[in-house]
Amino acid sequence: SPALIATRKGMWPGLSLAALLLASHVGYGFYRLQTPAETPADAVTVRIVQPSIDQSRKMLNDDRAEIFGEHLRLTALPPGQGKKRPDIIVWPETSVPFILTQNPDALAEIAKTLQDGQVLFTGAVRMEDAGAGRPPRYYNSVYAIDSQGEIIGATDKVHLTPFGEYVPFEGILREFGIDNVIALPGGFSAASSRTPLTLPSGKTFYPLICYEIIFPGEMTPALAGSAAILNVTNDGWFGDTPGPYQHFLQARVRAVETGVPVIRGANTGISAVIDPYGRIIAGLDYGRVGIVDATLSGGSNDAFTYDTHRTYFWLIFSVMMIAAVFPAWSFARRQN
Repeated sequence: SPALIATRKGMWPGLSLAALLLASHVGYGFYRLQTPAETPADAVTVRIVQPSIDQSRKMLNDDRAEIFGEHLRLTALPPGQGKKRPDIIVWPETSVPFILTQNPDALAEIAKTLQDGQVLFTGAVRMEDAGAGRPPRYYNSVYAIDSQGEIIGATDKVHLTPFGEYVPFEGILREFGIDNVIALPGGFSAASSRTPLTLPSGKTFYPLICYEIIFPGEMTPALAGSAAILNVTNDGWFGDTPGPYQHFLQARVRAVETGVPVIRGANTGISAVIDPYGRIIAGLDYGRVGIVDATLSGGSNDAFTYDTHRTYFWLIFSVMMIAAVFPAWSFARRQN
């Protein structure tokens, strides 16, 4: 603290203690990262499909069948040497370029492509009838589809992107009659709650769509017991800028905070499977076309994670600040 280094007599003990604490912190972190995460006996094997579809193509109706076919082709690729057959397939955010529930032929094609027992998690737009002559509501969603082509689960995005998926203060703008400003084509509705996706085996996955993963507050109690955080996104809007890399690093932070692996499927990258300590098990760089095959590690055995005990960190921080400021204030008072 400032009081300890204010005099020569107190300088060295204070600096030595600070150096010891820093060395201990860095040393333990280095040691911990050398220890591989445990892989449970019933570990899930994952395939992430990264089609790297240019954003301009996704907006064209004529390319919809070709885009869908590219996802199917990558899904059907055989596992690499020494790799197990994937249990789940992950397609990125809004991968399906049409309303899936209105296209039974597409579900049939998915069933033909999936092997027995496999489950597909795919980003798609979900349409819901609003009733009473109102226009339908649209949701940015993730579907779970089994190898029979049946939809066995669905979840909708809760935290929408301002101006990309909705217009803030829409109700107030309508009150002032500014309807032309808020008539956002393709605007989405927000879900009121997040629904985990469950495999027939009982394993659950905690879905976070697009930039939802940058918010620590989105980690609700429903995350407990999940095999992984499932993050699907389309970072093609950013182009080759720092955006996709920053977004990816935030996903790694969530893995460390929660002690839960992250499966990240991105249209243009960066797609990866991340272990509970933020390490990349397997991944595919930005702009590349391909697949990522990996086996999920188990969750962190460290009970004390930031996500579940963040209050204690603020308490410790406050105590440290008081411990640093009070002696300095007391020393200055004695000098005066």
